[in-house]
Amino acid sequence: MQTTYIFDAHMHKKDSFVCYVSAQSNSTVTPWLNYGYSPTYKYIVPSGLKTGIYNVGGKINLVIKNKLKNADITILYPSNTEAAYNNAGDKSLYAFNSIGNIKETEVGFLRPLSPFIINEVKHHCYPFLKWLLPLSNQFSVQYIQDGDLDDYSEIAISKILVVIGHSEYWTRNARINFDKFIANGNHGVIFSGNTMGWQVRYDVNNTKLICYKNAALDPETNPLLKTILWTNPTLSFPVLNSIGVDWFLGAYGMHPYHGNYGYKIVEHNSPLLQGTGLAFHSQLDCQSYEYDAATVLGYDNNGDVKIDTVNAGFCKIELIGWDYGNSTSATPYVPVGFGTFIVAKKSANSGVIVNSAFNTFTGKTPSYGKGGFGGKDSLKIKIIILNTFNKLLNNQNVFAHPNNCTPSVAGLNNYTNINDGLINLYPNPNRGLIYIENFTNVLLDFNIFDLTGKIIYSGKVAEERAHFNLENLQKGIYIYTIQNTYKTVIKKGKLIIE
Repeated sequence: MQTTYIFDAHMHKKDSFVCYVSAQSNSTVTPWLNYGYSPTYKYIVPSGLKTGIYNVGGKINLVIKNKLKNADITILYPSNTEAAYNNAGDKSLYAFNSIGNIKETEVGFLRPLSPFIINEVKHHCYPFLKWLLPLSNQFSVQYIQDGDLDDYSEIAISKILVVIGHSEYWTRNARINFDKFIANGNHGVIFSGNTMGWQVRYDVNNTKLICYKNAALDPETNPLLKTILWTNPTLSFPVLNSIGVDWFLGAYGMHPYHGNYGYKIVEHNSPLLQGTGLAFHSQLDCQSYEYDAATVLGYDNNGDVKIDTVNAGFCKIELIGWDYGNSTSATPYVPVGFGTFIVAKKSANSGVIVNSAFNTFTGKTPSYGKGGFGGKDSLKIKIIILNTFNKLLNNQNVFAHPNNCTPSVAGLNNYTNINDGLINLYPNPNRGLIYIENFTNVLLDFNIFDLTGKIIYSGKVAEERAHFNLENLQKGIYIYTIQNTYKTVIKKGKLIIE
C-alpha cells in the first residue's frame, strides 16, 4: 500500500490518495510509446482543486483546466516539448538521451517524467508558475496544455495567452488558433525560447506525439502537414509571421565574452519597463538559454541592432532590448545570433505580441543561462510581467511610440549590414543594371518592393555573381531584400535607380 501526494507549484500538498501496488513486468518492447504497465488506480480529481499545474508523486505533471474556460489569462503549459525530451522508457525524440543514441519519431504522453525532463521543467516552467500562483486573487488565470490549443474554444474568452517554458513543438491547428486569437484583438505574451520550432501531430487517440524531423521519412502525404521545422518553406507558415521572432534568427544565450548576459535596453521609455529604473543601455539580467529574434537589419550609430520594420508582417514593432548569442556550443565565442525583446502589433485591430524569451527563470546553473527569476534582476522581471498583464488587460498603451501602426522605411538609414562581405549588391545608386555577389554557397531570392510594400521584381541568385536588368523600373527609391532558402531576410536596404 502506498500514499501518493498531489503538489502545487510551491510543492504544497493539495491532495493525496492511497493505492495498492505490486511488482509488474513490462508488457511492451516500446515503453517510450506505452509505458507497458497495467493501471492499478483511477484518480478522481476533486471539485475543489483549482485550475493549475500540479505534480503527482514527483513523476507526473497534471494540468487541471477551468470548466468554464472564462479566465482573462490562459497559461499554455508546453506538454509537447515535455514529451519530446522525456526519455522515460529509454527513448525520446532526441538521440542524445535515447538508448543506443537512436532517436524515435513517436513518443507517448502516457509516461512518467524521467529525471532529465524533471530537471528541464524545474528550470523552464516552475519558477514562473510558483510566482504566479499567489497572484490568483489579482488576475483571473486558467491553465491548458498544448493539445488543448487545437480547440479554439479553450482560449476564445481569454484576453491574454501566455506561452511559457520551452514551447518548441506545435501542431498546425494550434498555430492557426494562436493567429486567430491575435487577429480577434487578443494578446500573446511569450516567455518561451525556441518557440514554434517543429510542426507535430498526434495519433488518433491523442496519446502519442509524432515528429519525424525529416520530410522524406514522414508517411504523411500532405506536404503542409510534414513534421519538420516550421522554417521550411514547404510548410508555408513562417513563425515570424505569427510572433515576430524566430529561433533560427536567434541563438543560444550562453555567451561568456560577447554577450550582455541579458537584454541591453534600447527603449527605456517603454511602458512595460515602468517602475524598473532601467535606463538607456542598462542591462536586464535575464539571459535566456535559447533566444528568439526578430529579423535584424544591422547596427545603428549607437552600436545597437536594428530590426526590420518594413517586411516583418507587422504594422508596428518596437525593440525594447537585445543581446548577442552564439549559434552552437561548438562556436561559443562567436556572436552569430541575437535575442530580441519586442512588442509588436500585426494590424490596427489585432492584439499585441510581447516576446521576451524569458524562458529560463532560475539561472542557478551555468548550463541554464544567467539571471532571470534567480538573478539580481528578478524583481525587475516580475515588474515587467505585471506591467504587461495589467496594461494589456486594461487596454492601455504598451508602445513607447504609440501614434502610428504602419510599416516605416526610416530604419533603413545609417546601418551596417551584418552580411556585408558575404552578399554584395552594386552599384547603388545605379542606372538599371546591378550585380549581386553571393559567397554563402546557397540559392538566394532577390526581391524589390516599392515604398508601399508592393513587390515589383523577383529573381534568383544562383551563382557567385549574378546580374539583373532593371531598366524597366522607373527612376526612384525602392527597397530590396535578399532571402535564404528558409525565406529569412538576410540582407536588406535601399535601392536607388537614377
